[in-house]
Amino acid sequence: MIQFAAPILVVSALPQTIKLYQRKSSEDISIITYFLTWIGIGLILTEAEGGVFIANLSSFIMVTINLYLIIYYRVEAVRNTGKSY
Repeated sequence: MIQFAAPILVVSALPQTIKLYQRKSSEDISIITYFLTWIGIGLILTEAEGGVFIANLSSFIMVTINLYLIIYYRVEAVRNTGKSY
C-alpha cells in the first residue's frame, strides 16, 4: 500500500498549488495549517525509511512549494497594497 502513498500525497497538494499560482493570491489560505503540516512531515522524515521516507519527502516538497507561494504572494500584496495579514 505504501507505493500509493506518495502519488496520493503529491496529488492532494497539487490543486492548492495550481490555485495559488493561477490566482497569484494567498489571502484565503491558512499559513499556520501549512506551517504545522510542514513541521510534522519534517519530523516524520527524521525517522522514516524506504517507501515511507519517499512518500513523505514528496509531500514535504509539495507543502514547501505551497508555503513558499503563500509567503511570496502575501509579501507581494503588502508591497503593492500595504495590506497586512
